Amino acid sequence: MSHILKPRASLIVINEQQEILLMERYKGNRHYWVFPGGGVEDNETFEAAAIREAMEEVSLSIHCLSHTFTISNEGREEQFFVAIDFSGEVKLGIGPERGKSSPTNTYSPSWIAINKLCELNLFPIEGKRALLDQYLRSVL
Repeated sequence: MSHILKPRASLIVINEQQEILLMERYKGNRHYWVFPGGGVEDNETFEAAAIREAMEEVSLSIHCLSHTFTISNEGREEQFFVAIDFSGEVKLGIGPERGKSSPTNTYSPSWIAINKLCELNLFPIEGKRALLDQYLRSVL
């Protein structure tokens, strides 16, 4: 029986210092970064999922967001939203990541300078490419 992945909502949160909020992951011997976000629940919009995931994963309240692009990530639809207005102190939230954390499986929300994105092992690659394309267009 095949497992169908839920559609996913991901967040692009940028602060006044032109840093983006990413989740740093250590899983086993792998080190990588991901965008905050998660699966869209039944009867939930992508926007509502993005807002819920922001609180669950990184303890941020999102007051306004804007859809920026959609990708296909391993066969599932993933919509990305820019958080235009948000508040709160960034820390690991009360979502499932907290329960899954262990010495060999860590989740650390971190602000990263946008101009450092090229250097990061950031997933999904398609999301990284789309973000870099949009960022480079906006600064040129």
